Amino acid sequence: MRTKRSYAEQVLRLLQPRLKPETKINIREVESALSIVRDQVSTIYLNQAVWANELGIFGDFISNYTIEVKSDSERGLTYATLPVRPLDIAKNYGIYQVFSAKDMGELFIPLSNSFNFFYNNDFSSQMEGLSGYIYEGENIYFQPAQEEGQTLQLNIVATSDDLDSFDNFPVAPSSVNDIIRGTVELITIEKGLGEDIINDEIDQA
Repeated sequence: MRTKRSYAEQVLRLLQPRLKPETKINIREVESALSIVRDQVSTIYLNQAVWANELGIFGDFISNYTIEVKSDSERGLTYATLPVRPLDIAKNYGIYQVFSAKDMGELFIPLSNSFNFFYNNDFSSQMEGLSGYIYEGENIYFQPAQEEGQTLQLNIVATSDDLDSFDNFPVAPSSVNDIIRGTVELITIEKGLGEDIINDEIDQA
């Protein structure tokens, strides 16, 4: 497992010999740039995977969380609050999987918000015994209603800014060089350093 801080330290080692005496850069700045680039690279990789129907790569980018079903009695809905924001991936694959903590085979189906989910009383009968959710704001809402307090597992491609410095920072091994190089280039432009980083240096940092 590698953290955001670990990758940021690698970037900083690559930049260090090129920093001018008057150039100031701290690890938080590097983490911020890293987050931007990781999201850009991840979006490209994962969108390509979705359209090619090659979803195996998602496992390298996923963060895992436990979420709890809550009840909104005023609206007559059950929901769970997401601990992080999902990355905007084609076909809403940023939220990769939601399933029962007791039974991994009990998957919740992502539902389109193009129909009247919240007010269609006949919709539950159309689910044929399955359970689904719709993503809205920071919550996912369930159809049909789920038991309050139930524990679910969430597999999600988290927006990098929502991952702390020492959280696992999931990326595919094949994308690491792209992310490191992109972060170095972004900081190089921002700080006016103007020197290229070659692949060998990335591997050795």
